[in-house]
Amino acid sequence: MSDKSLWPIILGAALRNRVAANATTAPHETLPPGQMAALGEVIQSVQPTELETVTDGPLQDWLAQNRDPGLWHELADGLDCSSAENLDVLAWMLAQSDCENAVAVRIFVTAALHELCAVSEPLPVAHGGPVLSHLIAHRESTGGFPSERLSDAQGLDRADLLRRCKAANHRLQDAGRRPFLQAPDRMLGARPSGPLPYTDYVIEAGRILRPRRKS
Repeated sequence: MSDKSLWPIILGAALRNRVAANATTAPHETLPPGQMAALGEVIQSVQPTELETVTDGPLQDWLAQNRDPGLWHELADGLDCSSAENLDVLAWMLAQSDCENAVAVRIFVTAALHELCAVSEPLPVAHGGPVLSHLIAHRESTGGFPSERLSDAQGLDRADLLRRCKAANHRLQDAGRRPFLQAPDRMLGARPSGPLPYTDYVIEAGRILRPRRKS
């Protein structure tokens, strides 16, 4: 269970304890307005939410009009990279000038592109990673990805990832072989300064879903 899913349980338990304490020591007291509001949010957050699909067409067309970096990060984290269609979506995102560094790194992790730092050319044409890695390599040589609108999700260790990529490169080079992908120093060495990733959208089976609006 993620930290995001645990906080309503923890906060709810704390507020229930406060209510119980009030009931025991001062029955006439109620929770302060701020805590009552927080309790209401907790109750709302654990209620089942009906979701609806936002688009039945190509995701790229919809994303072109919905460029929120938090949404793109969620998509980069949630798409199944074994699907050629999904790889096309990730490639489209990497090719956009406003693709945030944190989104590109999430694609790098989700698609396991670090594995390409440990193999030599050539790779099978059917392997989807080369397309994504070529796009990252191109951005490495042309200024990199912007990094002002979004930070990494908690738990990502860029320094460790970069160290592993470089170590894999060095092992190949010591054996006289050329790595298919050079460790992306510029991308992984950046320090994004934006907020943590957040979106109301849900990624499920390659679809983008959002809470259904109440009529």
